[in-house]
Amino acid sequence: MFSTKIITQLNNYKKTSSEILRILKEINKLWPNADLNSVQIKNRLLKLEKLMGKVESTLLFKEIEDSAGEVKEKIDKIQETILNKFGVELESILAEHHLSLKGQYPRLQASFYTMEMDTIRNKVTIWFGPKEEKLERVDLNAQKVGETLVGLSKKLGCQKKVQEFYDLLEIAYNSLKIKLGKSSEIPLIALLIEMIPLVQDQAFRKSPRKELYKNYSRADFAYDLFQYLHSMTNNRTKRPKLTVATRAQTADKAKYLWIPQDKQGNGATFSTITLNQE
Repeated sequence: MFSTKIITQLNNYKKTSSEILRILKEINKLWPNADLNSVQIKNRLLKLEKLMGKVESTLLFKEIEDSAGEVKEKIDKIQETILNKFGVELESILAEHHLSLKGQYPRLQASFYTMEMDTIRNKVTIWFGPKEEKLERVDLNAQKVGETLVGLSKKLGCQKKVQEFYDLLEIAYNSLKIKLGKSSEIPLIALLIEMIPLVQDQAFRKSPRKELYKNYSRADFAYDLFQYLHSMTNNRTKRPKLTVATRAQTADKAKYLWIPQDKQGNGATFSTITLNQE
């Protein structure tokens, strides 16, 4: 009599073999258009690699492993070509809007934005700053990414004139000085929270409904602060004072805010702000 262990192992072997066979057939079906199907093929190769780890080595499975290695090498080259083409096309699109592209794959940077490419899922995640605030996740397509970046630059912030933003900032700042019992330094994130109701449009103030509410994120606030600070370049005596965040503070997002320092995307993390109200 054969043990149940042997029967169970054979059943598992049969199931794994069937899965391997299915994946091989799918890869063969996708292969004639490998340039277009590189992401799907790569995903199946990853599944195949996991399955191959479950079976004992035989000549047949060794041959499958070798073939899979060759396919992976070709797919990696195809995806490298796709990424290079993506970079060239994106650079051209951004140049039309006076934005420059820099960095190395899989992470590129343009102005305030960091792009992280995921060739497995064929997606690009766009962050504000060095992966500070996640803004968008779009297809790995140069036209789509370019349009998204240009669009973000138009909709970031509270969409108010610099002086109007500062007037609201001063209202929030003075309110927090009273609430927190502080004479000058105010935590930036506390100030952001205080700003949220102030930046709402008149329509929301008249009828505070969900569909009229305007989101005001960390990225929006950081962008508005940058715009204001940039406008004060030639008036340093009136510029607000920002306190650089400590290493401990940067471990807690409630205690710091990344703010750009120039349009090339350089920036730093700050914890508090002091307005010059003299």
